[in-house]
Amino acid sequence: MNPPTRPPRPAFVLALDGENLELLERFVAAFDMPVLGGMLARGRRGLLDPPSWTSFLTGNWFPRHGIHGFVLHDPGTRRDSLARLADVRCETLLEALDRQGARTLVLNMPMTWPPPRLLHGSVVSGFDTPGRESPFAWPAALEGRIRERIPGFDASLPARRREGGAGVSRREYLEELLQRVRWRREVLGLLLREGDPRLAVVQVQETDILHHKAWDLLAGEGLPGGEEGRILRALYEEVDRLAGDLRGALGPEARGLVLSDHGGCAGRWVVQVNVLLAEWGFARPLEGADGSLARPEEVGTG
Repeated sequence: MNPPTRPPRPAFVLALDGENLELLERFVAAFDMPVLGGMLARGRRGLLDPPSWTSFLTGNWFPRHGIHGFVLHDPGTRRDSLARLADVRCETLLEALDRQGARTLVLNMPMTWPPPRLLHGSVVSGFDTPGRESPFAWPAALEGRIRERIPGFDASLPARRREGGAGVSRREYLEELLQRVRWRREVLGLLLREGDPRLAVVQVQETDILHHKAWDLLAGEGLPGGEEGRILRALYEEVDRLAGDLRGALGPEARGLVLSDHGGCAGRWVVQVNVLLAEWGFARPLEGADGSLARPEEVGTG
């Protein structure tokens, strides 16, 4: 008689977009972040190459899943569009687990719009959601519960990011990021009530946006002060509470993984590739086009 096999341990993934490990270690030491601090102290760490949310979601390299960046270019129309789940060429980890009857919970992961219709899971799509009014959750009834509980919830990019942040102070922008992390914790609570997942994946986009918008706050040797420093601290401590929610819901035996797709640093130069191509004679503007460039042979020059 074969001994009974133990069911696989549940697992959770906390994906911090654009996070820098050195910064995270500094904040864990200075802020009230016991959950992530404990994971850093007890766990193992390593580098991912190449870091890509789609590679993580599929377990495949770029040639197999077909996503080489966040934007897809259509040579026929010369238009760019945001890559979404329909553009992924292979099965995702979520779909593979669903076939095996394993319950999954996915919150805010890129390339999950439209949300896959899992038989055994719940999905709230990520920043590739087209807009605030777009359907963003599966099962469909889950979306109604989220909108009722959090009327302002927006699965897409922050409105101020979409609008370029014009006319808004940086403090107001950071306040919106903090509010979005709080919303995400509320949504996670709703998802966890749907049932105990074998795998829970939660992505935090706001760390990436924070680094893009306020790198000067983060890059110094000390900790930022003032109102912006207070918001920064509150945001990271809220992320730690989110990690604690995952750990508490899945239990002490659950495996936990914290990962990021890239780090951050200060920018020194901006390279306008199209301008350089035109200056070097490799491209010329098309007459009457809306800023598109063509190869020289397309406009009759050698």
